Amino acid sequence: MKSEQGLVVDYRHLHPVRPCRYHDGMFDPYGQMRKIKSEYEEAYEASVYWRDQPTGKNREKLLEELVDMMTAVTTFMAGAGYTQDEVEREICLVNCKNANRGYWEEAGGDDGL
Repeated sequence: MKSEQGLVVDYRHLHPVRPCRYHDGMFDPYGQMRKIKSEYEEAYEASVYWRDQPTGKNREKLLEELVDMMTAVTTFMAGAGYTQDEVEREICLVNCKNANRGYWEEAGGDDGL
């Protein structure tokens, strides 16, 4: 599926994994945030190699790390008890905010390259 912004991917089949928990079994939001940070750092490192050679194993490795990061975020939302309705509402609000800020325009955003 394509949109004006490019390829639109359906992420609904991402599944949360076992979240970080305290010793008493309660969800550990700070531990899960550390997991997100760790996955981000791995994705950032993979992006360095991908930028120099954006094909083959570098492309695949970056995608793997990005999906790992998305899984960690999905796990946080599930562990924190967010509902599907809450997430979809927030996605709509963020999309509207980004569209209003012009981030969806071709010249929008910060390429930094």
